[in-house]
Amino acid sequence: LFTNKGNAFLREQNFHKALKWFELALKKNPNHGGALRGKGLASLYLGKMKDAMKKFDEALMSDKNDEMAMSNKGTLLSMMNKNKEAIFYLNEAIKRDPTDVSAMIAKAIVLEKLKQDNDSLKILENAEKIEPENKGAAAFGLTVFPKSVILELLKRANEARQRRKRKKLDKAKGMADEEINKLRALRQALVEKNLAGIYSDEIFKEQNVTIEKKIIAAQAAKNDVVVDRYNMEEIVAFVKEKLSD
Repeated sequence: LFTNKGNAFLREQNFHKALKWFELALKKNPNHGGALRGKGLASLYLGKMKDAMKKFDEALMSDKNDEMAMSNKGTLLSMMNKNKEAIFYLNEAIKRDPTDVSAMIAKAIVLEKLKQDNDSLKILENAEKIEPENKGAAAFGLTVFPKSVILELLKRANEARQRRKRKKLDKAKGMADEEINKLRALRQALVEKNLAGIYSDEIFKEQNVTIEKKIIAAQAAKNDVVVDRYNMEEIVAFVKEKLSD
């Protein structure tokens, strides 16, 4: 009951009241994992990092497989710029719960600080898949990271994904252009052979129809690529605008 009260105040971001309820819970059961984690989080939000770390450690002493305590400790270590230690605990948390979005974002931020941008973006993309309907900070519940930081990272992940798609579309367009040029050269050779009397008019007509159909199909494929890219760029502009709010 006391822990539930504390969690309710934690969600409301009333950290002083949350702290009191978690302390009451711990008087009844000093090893209660939820109360230890809760007090640690409340302390963290109040800027008491040493107290927060102590509670996260106590939670892990009570249960060495406490995934949420690992996630909380890893996040706190990342805030303290203890990046290698942070990565260890965040990896352990994600290993135990691959849907822990908070741990994933904390890890992405650490990797960003370590200049491992590609790995950071991959993690953020995975986080987005877990919460597809919510792209903002609200998707991750209480987080010690500013919304602007999270949105900037998500925006960069989206831009990286769109660059890959754009590269793929450009390649498809290039292949379509190459196919069209080959077919036109083949048609020109067919015309020349017909004029030279090598191919009869009947064979010329038959082959020309086949080539024309292939040219139309290749042109249609190219047009589809252009439309896809146009639509995609419109979507990118829209997403950028929304994420910058």
